[in-house]
Amino acid sequence: VIFGGSTGIEVSTVVASAAIGNATYEREFSAKMYKKELVCAAVTAGVAILFTSPLAGWLFAVEVIARKLNKTLVLSCTVAAAVSWLFLYFFKEPTLLPYLITKWEWTAIPFFMLLSLLGGLLSVYFTLLVTRMKPLFAKISNNFLRVNIGAVAIGLMILYFPSLYGDS
Repeated sequence: VIFGGSTGIEVSTVVASAAIGNATYEREFSAKMYKKELVCAAVTAGVAILFTSPLAGWLFAVEVIARKLNKTLVLSCTVAAAVSWLFLYFFKEPTLLPYLITKWEWTAIPFFMLLSLLGGLLSVYFTLLVTRMKPLFAKISNNFLRVNIGAVAIGLMILYFPSLYGDS
């Protein structure tokens, strides 16, 4: 992670924190109807601490985990984000890269727009690639062949494009 590669650390954080929320629910710590609130609160706190942004944790839990808002969900996620903010505020760690950004370069806007466009095109490309590959692999009736052909294909791609390792 420190060298720029994606290892899925955010996924393991979400899974581990959601498991904590679920374990709390299973111990009958709260009413049975608040399972989603406990899981979302745990995910909010986990993502907030991981990325040092309580707002990012709150938005992630509400958008990805909950998908629908209600008062108790907003309250539980907000309390979890506030506790995370307090933790981050009182237990400050030095930043890994101590660069100070002092001003915004307005000339960078066209580059951000270009980067956004390229990112969108890449997303569309990956979506098309996945939707085209699924039917192709679905035609293979033998599960052993299907799994091994996929494994060999991914192995060859990583062999020839090592930068793909950890990003898919």
